[in-house]
Amino acid sequence: MRFARLLAPLAVLFLARTAGGDAPVGQYVLGTQTALDTKTGLRWQRVSSAGVQWQTALTTCSTIQLDGQTGYRLPTVRELESIYDMKTNTGPLWDKTVFSAANQTISAGSHWASNVDGDYAFLVSFVPTQGAYMGAAKKDDFNGARCVKGP
Repeated sequence: MRFARLLAPLAVLFLARTAGGDAPVGQYVLGTQTALDTKTGLRWQRVSSAGVQWQTALTTCSTIQLDGQTGYRLPTVRELESIYDMKTNTGPLWDKTVFSAANQTISAGSHWASNVDGDYAFLVSFVPTQGAYMGAAKKDDFNGARCVKGP
């Protein structure tokens, strides 16, 4: 049985609290629409999209232009996890001076990742007071999306 099919009924799995945290001063170089993480070399979309299906998120990221640059994509689970502040007990669970959401319900919700398994795509959910969870959802479900560019 495929891995994602095992995950779907469980909804989410707990992720280790290894990434995120309060960003050190100077970790992000801010543009109008993007933030460059000087630690990872990744350039992030600062405002995530409201709930979209996985294919729409994939297409949007591959065609979007942010701060005059193209070449964006959906992040992997590991990359997505890296921008969230796991020490925060209330939403949104990211550095609020760097990142935001088009819809505030996304702050405690799920974001699509590029990782897939058949009809399922992986996502990361950030739930205040509970932590971060990785799960899988049908690609036609609706979740938030934040594009990334870089290594």
